[in-house]
Amino acid sequence: MRLQSAWHGLTFFFFEDYKITIPVIIIVGVLAWLADPTPTELLIIVLAAGIGILFGAFNTIVEELCDLYSTEYNPKIKLIKDMAAGACVFYILTAVVLFILIAF
Repeated sequence: MRLQSAWHGLTFFFFEDYKITIPVIIIVGVLAWLADPTPTELLIIVLAAGIGILFGAFNTIVEELCDLYSTEYNPKIKLIKDMAAGACVFYILTAVVLFILIAF
């Protein structure tokens, strides 16, 4: 893998695909700092944020691959995209529960 290709993918995700995700991660970071977490709790928060970014990246990859296959409406492609988005939502809910357990 070339570093230039990896950098292009990374900048795409952070500057084009994550216009909402990055501010949310910053807000969670500030809230975590205010909660005064232990080092272990901070590690869990950082890992949860990183895994959330990975889920979002894989969701985008699935959507791009589906669009590459066909841009016309296809119920199977819709199901695949919905399942990928559902996995992201499930993870976000799990991360919120983790944060609440740590903060309170």
